[in-house]
Amino acid sequence: MALITDKSKFVRPDLYFFCSYAAIKELQLESASVGAQIDGSARVNATTRAVKIDPEKNTVQLENGTEYTYKALIYNPGFNHTTDNIEGLREIDELGEQYNVFAHIPDTVERIDRNYNHGFLPYGDNYIVYNPAFPYKDEGSSFYLFYYEFLLRQDIMFQRSPATTKLQYWTPNKEFFKFSYANEIILDQCEKRGIEVNFGWELTEMYLDEVGKKIGKFKNVDTGKEIETGF
Repeated sequence: MALITDKSKFVRPDLYFFCSYAAIKELQLESASVGAQIDGSARVNATTRAVKIDPEKNTVQLENGTEYTYKALIYNPGFNHTTDNIEGLREIDELGEQYNVFAHIPDTVERIDRNYNHGFLPYGDNYIVYNPAFPYKDEGSSFYLFYYEFLLRQDIMFQRSPATTKLQYWTPNKEFFKFSYANEIILDQCEKRGIEVNFGWELTEMYLDEVGKKIGKFKNVDTGKEIETGF
């Protein structure tokens, strides 16, 4: 989003986040925002998994005990949204938002409320934005990299963060998107904004060292080399 005047334009990526969040919050995330888009005769069981499908009887049973019959069934198991895929992530995540580790998982209202102010005032060391290997939920649509860069630029300008603080992007993938032109645009923007891009590195572990500093352990997907970096 941007504010446009006859003299200049002010790009404000944070407005997109705040406006969309407020809209979802006003609609009461758990039901209304979804329910408003679904026919009244439909059956919605958000965050509930299917545990048994019986093709002989044309029934599907959910983990909450509900059973539906069907004429035709399209089954999509979805992605595995969890903080257990990276060693140590759950433990640091559960320490609270003061540790500035945010997992963007749409599992609870509490987490979404907590993530509302993510990215502000990262005292000391660098930002890390990490995306997992393809495929992942936000593939091709995640804006967090530039959202954080905008916040960091403000924090440095007002001397709320050290001028040496860097924004780093890490991923085991070799590209941002599977769309070469878009990839070129993002890489160009990263160079202009001073964002460090690290392709081909998988985040395998996170932990706190003896003085409480957050450490990320990365493994190169080609060579197997391992490195550690604070954030």
